[in-house]
Amino acid sequence: MLKQRMHKNCPSAVFKTFGELKNFKLSFVGFANTWKGSVATILETKGDSVWGVVWEISKEHEENLNK
Repeated sequence: MLKQRMHKNCPSAVFKTFGELKNFKLSFVGFANTWKGSVATILETKGDSVWGVVWEISKEHEENLNK
């Protein structure tokens, strides 16, 4: 959700709104050598919800989302 982090890989990113994804929860799995910590993901779980940020990015930056 950090603007500076999003713009690092997707400089075209424009904040649109906050959003809730129902029936999912935030989870931390694996390990990232980049920052020496867990990787955040979302998992489908009935009855939970997770909040996030909705961004608009250009087509050219779509493949950068997983970097």
